[in-house]
Amino acid sequence: MGVFKAYDVRGIYPTDINEELAYKVGKAYVEFLGAKKLLVGMDMRNSSYSLASSLMRGITEMGCDVEYLDLVTTPMTYFATEMYNADGAIMVTASHNPKEYNGLKFSREHAIPVGKDSGLQDVEALVIKNDFKLAETLGKIVRKDISKDYQRFILSHVNLKKRLKIVVDTSNGMVGHIFNSIFKGVEQLEIVELHFELDGNFPNHEANPITDSNYRDLRLVMSAINADFGVMFDGDGDRVGFIDHKGRIIPSDIITAILSDYLLTDDVVNKEVVYDVRSSRVLEEVILAKGGVPTLNKVGHAYMKKTLRDHDAFFGGELAGHFYFKEFFYADSAVFAFVKMINLLSNDFISLKDLSSKYMKYFPSGEINFRVKDAQDVLEKITQELKKDEDATLNFIDGVRADYPDYWISIRKSNTEPLLRLVVEATTSDISKKITQKYTNLIKELDKQIKY
Repeated sequence: MGVFKAYDVRGIYPTDINEELAYKVGKAYVEFLGAKKLLVGMDMRNSSYSLASSLMRGITEMGCDVEYLDLVTTPMTYFATEMYNADGAIMVTASHNPKEYNGLKFSREHAIPVGKDSGLQDVEALVIKNDFKLAETLGKIVRKDISKDYQRFILSHVNLKKRLKIVVDTSNGMVGHIFNSIFKGVEQLEIVELHFELDGNFPNHEANPITDSNYRDLRLVMSAINADFGVMFDGDGDRVGFIDHKGRIIPSDIITAILSDYLLTDDVVNKEVVYDVRSSRVLEEVILAKGGVPTLNKVGHAYMKKTLRDHDAFFGGELAGHFYFKEFFYADSAVFAFVKMINLLSNDFISLKDLSSKYMKYFPSGEINFRVKDAQDVLEKITQELKKDEDATLNFIDGVRADYPDYWISIRKSNTEPLLRLVVEATTSDISKKITQKYTNLIKELDKQIKY
């Protein structure tokens, strides 16, 4: 079934994902976990309520109780799973995808993610088999409001000195629903709201903080007022992007470096930081300088969370804007990352522009996507050539990453789309452009050679 992806179930509604599928998934997930109590939350998409209703019908027909969280962010389901001792949670959301999409994200006890390599294939098999033994007694559905508990938890981590003026764009997504209830009483914060209204049609821009064009409105507001920095949240609140007061986007791997430098204090017992293979070399340098342990990891929230939990790592970050914290149950939370950044900037009395500049010492290409006939074939041919290069330090944890003294490259298959992804970073702009062009030409040439 094409809707079962590496990390979740996702597709166009109602052709790919619909109420019938959600109903079957609900039954399958109960059987897979042997669950007695599951949490269900949803985002503001037009189809989310209908899908959540069918999902809960399937869950309860298996005799499992549901605590219905209603409109929440995805990280709030992680919080609730841990705090209320649930057997797992399902979030109805398609994150940053366009309005016609919807999906389901899964976690089990202690907010442990369920992805392709950790049980989602088993759930898919149960859905396909569609042979469920329904319970004699239906499970119960209880509405649970977690907003106050979540507010207390988040605010317990806020520690501000200097007053900050921040433009916040919630992309008409779920963070706009909960942001004011959390931060409205924090006197040191002056928040300028942008696109806070819940709207599953995303009328202003795509709910994706890694796309440069989505920052247009945020930049316009930033240029009109004297704000300290700007922030953009995605549709379901698990990713976040930052811009400085000049409107410059700070890449997420640089934010990971900044937070690593700030958070790796003497009080931290295990100073391991996990980051994905697309991340800047400056991360390794910063972490080692703070006495930490840098750990390169496969791209994707399910893989990142597993490594953080298995290693008891302190912190982690991905180029896509996910930030993971041991303090947040080894899971990602955009709001929690926002709190760490405002703590840093308020206490250090430094602008985000000045702070980030010292970490932006290399020249990245950004992630470049190639739609090729056979991504695996092209990747294997490039990998074989790189293996012949004695000057390259190779890592195969996710596709191939080759490190050289003056640059590195990462080439990997997308986990969510039929694409090959290339990232280059170098010590100079000229080297970065040269190597990027070299591998762009190579990928295109290898694609042309593929015959059907």
